[in-house]
Amino acid sequence: MTCACCCVGVPRATLGAIARRDSDGQPACELCGRRLSKVKHTHRHGPGHACHPRCKARARPSKDEAVPVAAAVASVTPRKRRAASDPGELPAVAASPVRSRRIMPAKPAPLNKKQRADKIMRLLEETHARRMAAEAAVAQTAGAAAAAATATI
Repeated sequence: MTCACCCVGVPRATLGAIARRDSDGQPACELCGRRLSKVKHTHRHGPGHACHPRCKARARPSKDEAVPVAAAVASVTPRKRRAASDPGELPAVAASPVRSRRIMPAKPAPLNKKQRADKIMRLLEETHARRMAAEAAVAQTAGAAAAAATATI
């Protein structure tokens, strides 16, 4: 607090306007108190600097929140170490009535070049035979229609 009679025109400095320092007098982070010489990057924060990009507070529980050692050990789940090539156990997926699995037909075995060429030739011959049968049927109906037309005249 300042009085109005003698402190007119004197700049007011708030408490804490001095940059934070550690016990050795070295500059410290304004947020976590870490020594800035131990931090790679800093940014301006208040009258001093803070850790960059984010100040990582130390995760130490207070004396009131101390967890018993037995409870801390029990809460840690054991993890098996596996090789990168071992997929381990697959998670069980609950079957839902909305989503069903599509059954895919088995893929035929790949054919070698000779089998593939024989299959293509067989399909071409079948197609040619169908076309010839269709042309013969068209020619036969055209011939029958022409004969019927001459007979009616």
